[in-house]
Amino acid sequence: MTLILGCSFFNTIAQSVEVQDITPIGFSGNFEFLQYSKTRGLLALSNKSILYVSSDTAKTWETEKLPLDTINYFVMHSDGLVGFIKNKNTVYRTTDGSLSWEQMPLEGISKKIDGYEVVLERIHFKTRDTLFLVLTNKVNGKRIYKSCDCGVSWKEVAKDIQPRYTLLSGFLNNIHWRNENEGYFYGQGQFVKTIDGGDSWTMVNYSDAEYEKINWLMCSYKNGTAIIAEQQNSTNRLFFSKDGNPQNRENVLLLNIGEKIQEVNGVLYAVQGDYLWQSIDSAKTWNSTLIKEGANITSQGMYFYDNNVGVTISKNLTSYVTTDG
Repeated sequence: MTLILGCSFFNTIAQSVEVQDITPIGFSGNFEFLQYSKTRGLLALSNKSILYVSSDTAKTWETEKLPLDTINYFVMHSDGLVGFIKNKNTVYRTTDGSLSWEQMPLEGISKKIDGYEVVLERIHFKTRDTLFLVLTNKVNGKRIYKSCDCGVSWKEVAKDIQPRYTLLSGFLNNIHWRNENEGYFYGQGQFVKTIDGGDSWTMVNYSDAEYEKINWLMCSYKNGTAIIAEQQNSTNRLFFSKDGNPQNRENVLLLNIGEKIQEVNGVLYAVQGDYLWQSIDSAKTWNSTLIKEGANITSQGMYFYDNNVGVTISKNLTSYVTTDG
């Protein structure tokens, strides 16, 4: 989907940039889960489960095979060293920025519940070692597991979340921490809250009139602020929440969600069409910079190393780099 931003909120600044098509030889299709490795640089997972690695801000890419043939999720911690890849029932971990991978035993997680296979969904970091894993069981819906040893062993901290199996898509995909104890999982028609660091969770339902509402996290600030996206029927909105609670939110603009928002030192970055969008006031107002006129950029991922050096990557790993913010 394309990010559409209301014109009344924005100013546009024209700026030239040198662009080259650097699509790697042999690469076709798209990729998912652009990540950053402290030891290697940018990591892009292709739709064929091949890892593309760039150590020069996306100017060139090298390829390598990962230990899983099919990968449906890839996430790295902000330290750039610890990360996970997974399919529906197997998880591998790296602790050296993807130089090596080890299969995790997943102690405490049964392969079947009530006779039905469980499906592992997303792994979420609270800290480098404290993790949360969402899994699905066809009978009992979502469950949440917590690990305090970086994914070796797990304990169940919530079950019977979103039990209607036909509505599981898009639920519990994002987590936000206001502080060490208070956190939120965002989902379809409801959200889940903890006040004890994730040892227990409480489900909060929206009213019947709002049930089809979908919330997900666009950006999570370290000071507890959250930028939350909401999609309901054909209306899409972006909200600013000082505490992360989707019920305590302020509407900041209308948009059609499709791109990641990244926060670096208090500045928000987003890419839409041929423009880079920046906000210094929690998405209330934005300025834009032209990347390349007529390029029809379809941003598949974005990463800013700091407030000067950033990369947005389009289809086929065609990359656009800025070194001056």
